[in-house]
Amino acid sequence: GTTIVMISHAMDEIAEVADSILLMSRGEGIAFGSNSEIFSQQELLEKHGLALPEASKYYFELQKRGVDLGDFIYTKDALVKAIRAYKDKKDKNHGV
Repeated sequence: GTTIVMISHAMDEIAEVADSILLMSRGEGIAFGSNSEIFSQQELLEKHGLALPEASKYYFELQKRGVDLGDFIYTKDALVKAIRAYKDKKDKNHGV
């Protein structure tokens, strides 16, 4: 039942510790939602001078290249797990 407010431009840190995000610009709320909801809006973040977490950047790049890692990813741990699962599935399907 405790709320902690963290103000930061360090999206990798926010991705690791926050449960929800309020995106603000010039003192006004722009968007509020879960990490997935906010970090999946790359254009909105960039419009307000914020970068995606590194894991999300890799997720989107791999998606562009046809690597389906499943649900949206915004933490490094989740990215590593998803890549391992993708590789294991691919190896299993190819009899490796």
